Amino acid sequence: MKGRHILIFAIFIAIALFYTMGEEALMVPYYILRSLLRMTSAYILTLIFSLTFGILIAHNERAFRILFPVMDILQSIPVLGFVPFAMFFLITVFPGFGTEIVSIFLIFTSMTWAVLFNIVEGVKTIPSYIKDISKMNNIKGLNYLFHVVLPALYPPLISGSVTGWGGAWYFLVVGEYLIFADNIYILSGIGSFISKSAYSGDMVLSLLGIGVLAVVVLSINRFVWQPLLFRARKYSYGCQETYIESGESAVLALENAYREGVKEKLTKSKFFSSFFGKLFSFLGISPYSKIKKEETLSLSFLALLFIILVGLGSFIAYETSEFVEGWMVLSYSLRTIIRIIIAYLLALFWTLAVALSIARNKELLRMLMPIFDVGQSIPAVAVFPIIVVIVIQVFGGGLGIEIASVFLIMTGTQWYLLFNLIRAIRSIPGEILDLSKIMRLNTSQRLRNIIIPAIIPAIIIGSVEAIGGGLNATIVSEYIVYKDQVFYTEGLGYMMAEGAALGDSTAIILSVISMMLIVLLVNKFVWKRMLEKVERYSFGEGHG
Repeated sequence: MKGRHILIFAIFIAIALFYTMGEEALMVPYYILRSLLRMTSAYILTLIFSLTFGILIAHNERAFRILFPVMDILQSIPVLGFVPFAMFFLITVFPGFGTEIVSIFLIFTSMTWAVLFNIVEGVKTIPSYIKDISKMNNIKGLNYLFHVVLPALYPPLISGSVTGWGGAWYFLVVGEYLIFADNIYILSGIGSFISKSAYSGDMVLSLLGIGVLAVVVLSINRFVWQPLLFRARKYSYGCQETYIESGESAVLALENAYREGVKEKLTKSKFFSSFFGKLFSFLGISPYSKIKKEETLSLSFLALLFIILVGLGSFIAYETSEFVEGWMVLSYSLRTIIRIIIAYLLALFWTLAVALSIARNKELLRMLMPIFDVGQSIPAVAVFPIIVVIVIQVFGGGLGIEIASVFLIMTGTQWYLLFNLIRAIRSIPGEILDLSKIMRLNTSQRLRNIIIPAIIPAIIIGSVEAIGGGLNATIVSEYIVYKDQVFYTEGLGYMMAEGAALGDSTAIILSVISMMLIVLLVNKFVWKRMLEKVERYSFGEGHG
């Protein structure tokens, strides 16, 4: 979407806001500014955290075995799962300003995982010939970081950032509208504005809030992500021209400043070169590192499994909850798993079909990507009035709530798949597709022998993120508040949301531990085994 279209849309939203809300509309720019400050602060923390641990996990086998399942568990914990700890610790330690820190921390937990797992994928799929050249030229330390690793992870870092920001917008309402027990903490921001409108059942204000958010997201997409995605094109091995238009921007100027300033100073400094050289050598960050296939259950997996099972058993046996009795948590877990599987399969079906249809169509992709970016950023609570009015009232309280729950879970899963798939299809080397034309491969053969194998890494990484996003989305999909009326369906998300509303820490901890167990088992027996085979699908690899 071009800048003038965004401006026209913004003017229309401003007039609608002022006409509907009067003087209160003048506060909306302030709300946006406050939310953007929180989002930016959380993103800075996300970059530091994700680059540090992502590069380490992708190179160090021990870190991969220990930290990867831990990170996967953490990314699956819904935002509300961190609320009791954040409320107790941060507000106690930082009274007055603690709520701002809590908000930034919760936004960070909803933003960082898409970036982290994309970085892991980017490093793990560095072509073998690039590593061989690095070995022959003895490239190591900061030179290896700046000339091999960072260029390789630049495209997935940017695409992961787009998805991460979308996820953060999605859960911004939780970070700015904190509810625990009888306490409600409302921070000024566009997220709290949308949540108050949705919870009160005011569809007009809810739609206007979505419109304001759309203007912000489109502006960031146009002036930040599009220039960075264009710059990322030159770092994609064998990639053809992307749909992004070239041009200068303030963002690219900052990126140039980094490339010419920080990078040059660090690599030419004897102190930093020596320090990071020894550090990277100790951590195993080098072109010689390789994650070996693990044949047996690792000690870290057994330790995590033991801790989780003991914790779950202890809470079931000795702790009491106001509304969860004993082994009821197992039934809740099964119900949530079934909903997530249905939502995931539906999301994979439509995102794969759309990605295959539009990824190589430059004009269509340019038109639809801003729409997708806005779609992934709309918080689930913003569509509560629409869901209640259309789905629940049409299909009734039983079936309607189940359909609404699956639909809302999809809003937390589908975008991780879509953006990863589009990026993967766009990154298929042009000469490979040209060769398929010369060989006169039909559509079925091209899909089976080229495109599907090429996008398998993106499907795996996108699925890891999507399942985690689905678990996160259960807190707003299994527990819907509309005009002071609660619509719920039993599951782990319901248990956590109801526990937060009642201040029942036992229910929250039980649901968190159950989610951790689910993710640990799926990670061990599904995603980890698949990730270990990702490299064979990377163009330029020498694996069989």
